[in-house]
Amino acid sequence: ANGSEDEEVLSPYSLLTGITVKRLSCGVEHSLLLDTRGEVYMWGSGSEGQLGMGDSVLKLLKPTQLQFTKEGIKDASCGYYHTVIVTQSGKLFSFGESECGKLGVGEDPLDSYFTPRTLR
Repeated sequence: ANGSEDEEVLSPYSLLTGITVKRLSCGVEHSLLLDTRGEVYMWGSGSEGQLGMGDSVLKLLKPTQLQFTKEGIKDASCGYYHTVIVTQSGKLFSFGESECGKLGVGEDPLDSYFTPRTLR
């Protein structure tokens, strides 16, 4: 650092308080946090449905809980423009960009899924 007054100093800050992080995962433009209670929080871009909160939620600037099942979440991970979630009972859900079959939902003319879909 050269001591310039124009120099920007970045400092860490708390995104969420009162939770214990189990997993943090990042895609290209979105991120998720899975806590030890089995709750998932999403933020970033939802342009391809990767936030899983419907087609009206295209961007979240703060972590927001994803609520789509009453069951707790066991694991979750972000991909390039998609997200995959496993519930405590082992059900697998995916959402986001479906290009090349990466959501595991088979051939479908839709480019993206904006809400979680169960894989069978």
